[in-house]
Amino acid sequence: MLSQELLDILRCPHCAPAGREGMLELVKESWLVCQDCGRKYPIQDDLPYMLVEIGEKWMNTPAEELPVPPEIDLGEPPAPTQECADAPAACSTPTCPRQLPRWLLLIPILVGIVLVIRWMVERSSDCCHD
Repeated sequence: MLSQELLDILRCPHCAPAGREGMLELVKESWLVCQDCGRKYPIQDDLPYMLVEIGEKWMNTPAEELPVPPEIDLGEPPAPTQECADAPAACSTPTCPRQLPRWLLLIPILVGIVLVIRWMVERSSDCCHD
């Protein structure tokens, strides 16, 4: 079961980047339904599968007809192109399974920002208590 804290911060990956609120409602303890666009994201083993492609698959299914447990089809990963097979380090094919999505590059940057903010808060609270 997803915690209420997690439900409060999760947003629809389709709506949030577009500037909409993207609030998600827990349905049947197994689905997150976007209140803005109607995409439905399955939850399996307490993990929400928040891929826009998966959410779109269930858009036209009424909430009361969603299967429990959810059916999750992640599909097959794309096969590497010949360019990838020959020189994986030089691969520039965006659909290459060996190439990480660009948004993953933001994770270390965000972690760094959080650590700097935490350090600044701790430092400012230390200097104020002297």
